[in-house]
Order: sequence, then structure tokens, then C-alpha cells
Amino acid sequence: MSRLFVILFLSVIGSIAHAEPQVIRKPVDTDYAEFLKDADEHCNGCEFALMPPGAPESAQLVYLRAMASEGDKTKSRLQAAYFHVDTQPAGDPTTEITDYLESEFPQTDDPYLSTFRTKDALQQVPQRTAVAKQATFVVSGNLPVDTSLLIRNSRTSDFVVEAVSDGHRFDANMKRLRERAYSQNVTIFDFTPTTAAAAKEMNVANWPLAWRFFSAQLRLTFHNYGRTEVLARRSKTELLKRLRNPDGGVVVLYAHSDGEKIWLDLGSGKMEYLTADDIKKIGQETNGRLPPVILLNCQTRAALAPEFLQAGSPFVATTDQQLDLFEIGSFMSAFAKALYNAKQDVIDAYFTAQDIANPNRLRPIAENLRREGVKHPVL
Repeated sequence: MSRLFVILFLSVIGSIAHAEPQVIRKPVDTDYAEFLKDADEHCNGCEFALMPPGAPESAQLVYLRAMASEGDKTKSRLQAAYFHVDTQPAGDPTTEITDYLESEFPQTDDPYLSTFRTKDALQQVPQRTAVAKQATFVVSGNLPVDTSLLIRNSRTSDFVVEAVSDGHRFDANMKRLRERAYSQNVTIFDFTPTTAAAAKEMNVANWPLAWRFFSAQLRLTFHNYGRTEVLARRSKTELLKRLRNPDGGVVVLYAHSDGEKIWLDLGSGKMEYLTADDIKKIGQETNGRLPPVILLNCQTRAALAPEFLQAGSPFVATTDQQLDLFEIGSFMSAFAKALYNAKQDVIDAYFTAQDIANPNRLRPIAENLRREGVKHPVL
């Protein structure tokens, strides 16, 4: 099994009594379970069912999907349908089509080529005049494109997410994110290798000085903001404790994974693991309420990402590409700046850091593609 490193961000939104609410991005208030149940039917024939012009900037909900190209199996069609969301007096959601965008691209299993071939179309999707000032972009989970391009080209108030859960779970997740309380709480766990022996055991780049330098830079980043209290000790017990608290802030976890478990280097030659069973148990103990999760990883599937979703994480972000320490450092610097300088909510800070630092294909999804080869130490 391929080995990888993963940076895991378990984002939880906790309330801060003395802070003014500053939540910027949140999902549109609608019944996603009902919408997604018939989403494809909604989109079928969208190009023939558009509303008359005269209602620009009215689409609060945008749905993206990929369809096989008619007559050419080597190509796919990227479709974006724009909906105006309304609520009847009885509370039944209704949607009206306000815009439609379609483009064709060659199919490929290479994510780099997919990004290149769909880049122009994806850049256009959030920039259509029909998009409302605060819109939600729901991307079909099987869409073979780079959703992070939507983040980079959307407004600072737009919410972007790929729908991989079933409709009712997805609806509950969006409700939690929409109703979240403003929070800047952060807890950082660093379980990267501390010695050459630990790196060898994990079968990763044996560059202990590079790992130590990165850990020192991470500490310095938050030290410069006077936030040294966010740096937690290397302890699985402490990590599990934070995961059990859905209102406890943001947890940042740096750790190696072999695709089945996450390796936790506790220092002094001690090693423990975070497993799927650990995550499942926490979900049971918290009645299916885990923190949002952001994974920065390389080389293979996001370790345990599906388990976090199934256990109750409402938001899981990851990448299907390699992320070296330079990219991760830039992302964390932008993340901290968005939190402490711009005073943003933690989920908003993720979107801001993604937009500024642009780590490879980091986007809110749960499944990844495999990618080989690396030049720098990677997580």
C-alpha cells in the first residue's frame, strides 16, 4: 500500500462570546435533501427551460455535474445549472432556473490534465451575472475537475462544496455549517517525524532537519500572533479529547498515514496510531457530531476521510496531489493571517487561505486519486 503524509485539519465551529459574528461564507438556506434527490432531473434540459432575462444576480444555488458526451465516449460535458431558491408559505422549497453553462472536455485520469482542460469553464462558472452575491456551489461528487478553481474565482461570500454524502446527511451538514457560530479557536497537533529513525519507520523522506525546521516555522507563525496556546502536546489522548468536542475549535494534525491508519509520532521513539475504529467510536460517543475536517495530503487517497464523514464531520477538505512543506507553510501562514489579522471565522479562513496560497487542488471533498513522485518532504 502506498504511503503518504497527511495534514489533517479538524475544524469545529465554537462560539466566542466577546467576538462580533463575522461568518462570511455559509450554505444557502434550502432543503438540500429534496433538491439533490432530483438534482439531475432539475438539470436535464436546463438549456431549454431558462427564465426570461431580467433577474440577474438571482441564482443562490449552482449545481455542477459531468455527463458523458453524446457520440464521443472520450469526452465529457461539464454542466452548471443556476437556480433561484424560494420558499413557499408552507415551507416547501421551490427552485427556478436562471442560467445554464455547458462545455466539453476530453476525459483523462490525470488530475493535472483535467485541471488544465476544464480551467476556462470552471473560471466562468462563479463569474456569471446570474450568480447572487452570496451563493452556494454544489458539485457532484463524481465530477473529475478541480473544485478549488471555483474557490479561486468565486466571491469571498460564496460557499463551495462537493456533495459526496447522501442527501439527508448532506442537508444536515449544510445546516450545521450555515448555523455555525463565529469562531477563531485553533488547536495544533504536530505528529511529524522527530528523528531519522521515525522517518525510516514511516517510509518517508529521511530529512529530519527539514521536518524540524517546518515544525519550528509552524510554531513561529502562531507565536508571532501571540497564540502559542494553540500548540498542543504530542498525545493521542489529547487528540481524541479534542475530537470529541464539536464546539472545541479547530484541530490541526500533522501525521503520516499508510492509507489505513494515521501514524502519531509522540517523540522519544514512541509511536501510536489513529484508526478508523477510533474515529467511528468518537462518532458514536458524540452522537454523530464531529468537527469539520481539512486534510492536506499527497500520493494516495485521503486517509480516513470517508470515516470522518460517516462519523459525523460536516465538512471534509483534501487534495489529490502532493503538497510539499513549502506549500503547506504558505497555506498555514495565510490561514493564520486570515484568522488573526482579518478576524475571520475558521471555515472562512480555510477558503481565504486556499484562494491566496493555492495549494495543489485543495478542495472540499472526501475522495482522492493516486499520484506518484515527489521532490520535497511531503505530508
